[in-house]
Amino acid sequence: MNQQPDEAKLEAFTSEVCRYITYDDVHEEVVQELRGHLEDAIERYQSRGVSYGDAVDLALKDMGSPASIGRGLHRVHRPKTDWVFVGMIALYVGISLLTMFSIDGSKTLNTVQSYHGIFDRKLVWSVIGLIVSIGAALFDYRRIRPYSKYLLWAIGILMVYTIIFGANVYGKRYLSSPLRIDVIALAPFPLLVALAGFISHLDLSKRNDFLKFVAITLVPMWIFLHEHTASSAVEFGLGLLALMLTTPSVRKHKAVMIGGIAVVIATWLIPLTSSVGLHRLQAFLHPQFYAQTSAYQYMQGRKALTAAGLWGHGIHASLPLLPGVEGDMIFNYLVYTFGWVGGIIVVFLMVALITRLVWMSRKTADMYGQRLVFSIGVMLAIQFLYPVLMALGFLPLAGMAFPMFSTSGGVTITEFMCVGIIMSVYRRRNLVRTGCMMQDNSSVLE
Repeated sequence: MNQQPDEAKLEAFTSEVCRYITYDDVHEEVVQELRGHLEDAIERYQSRGVSYGDAVDLALKDMGSPASIGRGLHRVHRPKTDWVFVGMIALYVGISLLTMFSIDGSKTLNTVQSYHGIFDRKLVWSVIGLIVSIGAALFDYRRIRPYSKYLLWAIGILMVYTIIFGANVYGKRYLSSPLRIDVIALAPFPLLVALAGFISHLDLSKRNDFLKFVAITLVPMWIFLHEHTASSAVEFGLGLLALMLTTPSVRKHKAVMIGGIAVVIATWLIPLTSSVGLHRLQAFLHPQFYAQTSAYQYMQGRKALTAAGLWGHGIHASLPLLPGVEGDMIFNYLVYTFGWVGGIIVVFLMVALITRLVWMSRKTADMYGQRLVFSIGVMLAIQFLYPVLMALGFLPLAGMAFPMFSTSGGVTITEFMCVGIIMSVYRRRNLVRTGCMMQDNSSVLE
């Protein structure tokens, strides 16, 4: 019997359903799920002795109106933006711009370059970062996954190239280009993105896969420590640990988990054994003995917090004796300018953002998307929390400033790209392959 007319009916039905779903990326999954439901219904009718052609007609009749199904699936699977998260980010960026505007008009010490024009630079890079963020949000993050291995190789080669041939500026290696790029400091984010896709293909019970895992963990760590970027090492280490916790094939290997924790602790402790690290540790433990040398910045930061008051000293407040207000001491300056009320608001907003990121990762059905959001969230959480604890005297100086507060173009664009990828994952949180769509659409298809 010729089944081509009946097949054409099925194709026409699925095509009509997809016509009402504006998001093209989900069409393939929708067709697969609809065909699965239709074929199950056709088999049931045929088991009762109904001919194939009649079974097709009855199955299509049972499914109902393709327009109704299409509209229902469109509501379920259309990309959704978390406007609460967007609002939090917008408020946080607004606070950073206001802080830079205040620094721009203040008479604050900077031993490297003038603060004049810092607001303009921050504004320009923020606008560029916003464009990049929107592009990343519209981009389907799942397209990165097949190229994870090549992305890892590219980042590794770029890091090694920077170490060997990069320009040395104030003791740091930069990629020589029209704009100096701090490749080593920016590496944790793309490394975690690449590893989120690569780690799921590893079977740690196999020796080769285990050695690959150790290599991709320790080689970047060695580079970070070799270049004295302990903050990047900690960000990468904790982000990697988050990936391990969200990857079942890795999580069950307790030895690997314990080793991962040990590596993260080592990345924080090893730099303290260097000459610079020892000075910072001494300044942290006994600031009163090094008030005019290695603890000078720490002591001036403490004085700024003490003098801040409840409401601060207002816009363009001057801290002429506090160096590094756009970096390590940004929270101290923020509290001095806007008071402890402003500082508490910023901390509350940070906690709310981190909590929201955890919630967004749990709402994502795709494990790859979960790993991306959770690992980036952990990295951002460290960048949020460390400067606050450092300013309050609970941790030593580590060259780590708030995210979204940096005036560096590369850092700003990278941070906005993080936000864009998180939004990309959330927008597609219901778009997963295999049989998960049946669960999402059951109320529509019943």
